[in-house]
Amino acid sequence: MLKILDPDYLLIADGHYRKVENPKKKKIKHLRCAGLVATEIGDMLQQGKTPANAQVSGALRRLLETLETGS
Repeated sequence: MLKILDPDYLLIADGHYRKVENPKKKKIKHLRCAGLVATEIGDMLQQGKTPANAQVSGALRRLLETLETGS
């Protein structure tokens, strides 16, 4: 998630198929929360910085690996 637009919508990007420069607007009710947080991306967003596509893609890859291994 890159930005909360309002109580119903978010802007999301994966850094690979959907670039940070052109995020997709999605309804929150259509997304599923995995309970994982990419803290490095969250920290950047809280500081008002825009993460690079490679950073977003890498963070998502690490989170998916965590889900797959269960650790």
